[in-house]
Amino acid sequence: MVEEFEDVVFNLGVGETSGIFRTRFGFHIAKVYDKKPAAVAELKEVKAQIVETLAQQIREEAVNKFIDSLKSKAKIEQA
Repeated sequence: MVEEFEDVVFNLGVGETSGIFRTRFGFHIAKVYDKKPAAVAELKEVKAQIVETLAQQIREEAVNKFIDSLKSKAKIEQA
């Protein structure tokens, strides 16, 4: 979450709706339906998300390495 969004949302009480506010992503109106205390999630609850995040990072790294290898082999000429 961006800071401007957090500032508004975390200062609302349950059932409250914000006014219109702006972030770098546009204009927003937020409503808080529920609040839960901060807690550390158990591994079984977040394992799939962790696996997907790591897989995405590996894919991105592989693509970046491939692009870098193509760039190093490219012959660029100016006319």
